[in-house]
Amino acid sequence: MKKVTFNQSIIYYQVEGEGLPILFIHPPGIGRVVFHAQLPLANYYQLILPDFSGHGQSTSPSHRHIIKQYCSEIEAILDHEGIDKAILCAYSAGGIIAQTFACQYPDRTEALIVSGGYPNVSTARLHLLYYAGMLSLRMTRNYLTKILAASNTANDLDKTTLVKHINQTDFKKWYQYYFSTHQVNIKHYLDNINCPSLFVYGNKLDFTYYYQQVYQSQSRIELAFVDLGTHQIPVKKAQAFNHLVKQFIDRHI
Repeated sequence: MKKVTFNQSIIYYQVEGEGLPILFIHPPGIGRVVFHAQLPLANYYQLILPDFSGHGQSTSPSHRHIIKQYCSEIEAILDHEGIDKAILCAYSAGGIIAQTFACQYPDRTEALIVSGGYPNVSTARLHLLYYAGMLSLRMTRNYLTKILAASNTANDLDKTTLVKHINQTDFKKWYQYYFSTHQVNIKHYLDNINCPSLFVYGNKLDFTYYYQQVYQSQSRIELAFVDLGTHQIPVKKAQAFNHLVKQFIDRHI
């Protein structure tokens, strides 16, 4: 593990492979190990997998303005690695961070890849999932940990590893990550996404499937759909997702 220190923040991250850099952005609570199935991409690219503050061993003093904080953490990692521009690859709520960074730091963003992305929470189902997550976190984080570990792994060994990693997550940061991505609306950013972009969805059982229609009118954004996939495409349909990532990068970068 490597680390970067800035503004009283200490951010740990994993680097695998060489070549064109891809920085991965995890959802709330889970941390970098959720991208375990993307490690084969290190045969082609340099993978940078941070634990954003509050996850793993990473820390920062503030629990407010989590989206701004995480964008600053991405910038700090790129600076520390001497990287001018990187591809951002995000999953679920991590897509809010990725889209925000791509609009606010266009000179640092080579391309954008988001699985299960959305610009705001506007459907009853997604509202309910957010409320359930935040309520479970307040009442008993053990239950939420088990649910997330089961839904974001493909076997028992990975589940054990993910449970251990989730248990390191700071409650306040975890909750604030949920709260901030639930409250924000970045639809106004979409016209400013000027880099090549790919948004990946599963079938209609994917609770973010509705949002593909928000992005289909954007000329720089491509859409891809994974057969028999639900929301957890990077985990449950890793081979298909990795293929889409490589195909998109090879075509555009």
